[in-house]
Amino acid sequence: MTLSSGWKRRSRPRPRGDAVGSAFYWGCSALAGIPALYLVTRLLHRPPNPMRWAVCLTLACGVTTFFLSAPDTVRAVNRFTGIPNIAAAIVYCLIIVLAASAQVLVLYWRYPPEIARPRARARSATFALLVAVMIVLFVLGEAPDERATDFETHYATTPFIAEFVVLYLVAFAIAALGVMRLCWQWAPTAGRPWLRRGLYVITSGLLVGLIFDGIKLVTVGARWFGGNLDDLNTMLTPPLGGVTLLVTTSGFALPAVGPHLSNAWSWVLRLRSYHALYPLWNDLRSVTPHVVLPSRLGWHLEFRITRRLAEIRDARLVLRPYFDLNVAHTAWKQGQQSGLDGEHLDAVVEAARLREAIRKAQLLTAPPSMMSSRNVIVDSSAHRGGTDGATELAWLTRVARAYTSSPVVAAALADHGVPSCTTRQADSPQQGEQRRSAGEAHCARDKPDHKVQ
Repeated sequence: MTLSSGWKRRSRPRPRGDAVGSAFYWGCSALAGIPALYLVTRLLHRPPNPMRWAVCLTLACGVTTFFLSAPDTVRAVNRFTGIPNIAAAIVYCLIIVLAASAQVLVLYWRYPPEIARPRARARSATFALLVAVMIVLFVLGEAPDERATDFETHYATTPFIAEFVVLYLVAFAIAALGVMRLCWQWAPTAGRPWLRRGLYVITSGLLVGLIFDGIKLVTVGARWFGGNLDDLNTMLTPPLGGVTLLVTTSGFALPAVGPHLSNAWSWVLRLRSYHALYPLWNDLRSVTPHVVLPSRLGWHLEFRITRRLAEIRDARLVLRPYFDLNVAHTAWKQGQQSGLDGEHLDAVVEAARLREAIRKAQLLTAPPSMMSSRNVIVDSSAHRGGTDGATELAWLTRVARAYTSSPVVAAALADHGVPSCTTRQADSPQQGEQRRSAGEAHCARDKPDHKVQ
């Protein structure tokens, strides 16, 4: 192995494109480092066990390997140690350690500790012996010229260095195939959804890694037979390596990060549903202001949703005397003609019934609570709702969207000669009273007698 002074005279000037290449490697390692840092920090605050250490080692090796693969980092490491191409040896040994830790991690994921532990020890010992052999081959070989981007192909015919490169590439391919086999066989029966997705993502990332490995083997083999495919190696393998790193790191992180992603997406959907309920809730409170509780609302979304659902339900009960079964039947028929069925059809029927009830409540001077019992129209149709908070929110959100935008609801009301005079902007009981007076004046010519008989 040739050391410092002689090597420094033989090092090549930095190519112009290496700055872009280094930025690419550093960017990929930074992106992969975000979930890696989160998981390592999270796992280190828990009681240690082999599986958690395997997670930390796998993610740390992946990020470190790609960071050290940047051409500028390679030159800095070589210059710091005074050993030409020592950075290549470090990177290749780290890749083997990464493959070993990935196999150990998947073993602990799949099997109970008493089964996974002896298998993990056996594979760790095998890969440790492999790393030792690689180090010996690198020390025995001669690689005096610094090669930051094409080390494999430049030294493909150099004694001991060629064996070092081929051993690394073959070992990586075997390790990747082993991890892929474990992940692919276990994924269909994995209990947790995010673990199952993570296993499939790991398999996809390692498939790209095998393509990366295959290209390097082809370019090295071309050198053995007098060919030169170095450009194929330097142009294709960096992006393939970046994809492999990002995808596999994401796969290993998904089982821990995925549930948090699900919770965040669920919160976004519930926020959208909360806002979708507003037009229906606003119209209901304009005619039944007493159902709205006077207490101040905080910023807690779940409390706001619970309040809004309860107030919509209470207002619906108050408006039952105004329900028109003819409007509901017309909406049901037109919904069926439009191809609706199931809950979508029920939501349209409920929305049409509420639209008509709100319109009648705006036009009548007597509040529903003061009407005599003989004027109450019985709501004999089946009313679908939720059995818990989640299904109730989904049902009323569907009703609210049909209430505001369904053409079937508009057509059903139009068939009964109902003008579009339902207002959706009430903010106070006084404004609701003003709209009821305006509604009487606007709709009197179409419905000369609106009193319930």
